[in-house]
Amino acid sequence: MIVAIHQPNFLPWAGYFYKIAKSDIFVLLDNVQYSKNGFINRNKIKMPSGSDSWLTIPVKSSGLSELIKDVKISHNIDWRRKHLQTLEMSYKRAEFFNQLYEDIKNIYYETDWHNLCSLNISLLKHILTFGAS
Repeated sequence: MIVAIHQPNFLPWAGYFYKIAKSDIFVLLDNVQYSKNGFINRNKIKMPSGSDSWLTIPVKSSGLSELIKDVKISHNIDWRRKHLQTLEMSYKRAEFFNQLYEDIKNIYYETDWHNLCSLNISLLKHILTFGAS
């Protein structure tokens, strides 16, 4: 039996999904310390020019000992609109863009997300479901 464990990253890279595919059991480790400037609340994407751009979910961090499962999303800026504009500009010519874009948009706006971990898990589950279809 293969057991894999990883933090609930935001829109993780392909290797994350490979790790899940090769596991019999995959555990989302959310009861460990949140690390600022990691991949729990942000990820890098390629822009049409070839340069990188960060998609970052702003968070309210209460300190260095905060657990991932307790990190709250800050709504001081409209990060959802910015993310969607950046994704559209970068990937609108990709084969499954229209379907995935609408799905991500629906997830972003299906609730007024307060908990970062809950949003990441929702996105992760959707991507896994989409990949299986």
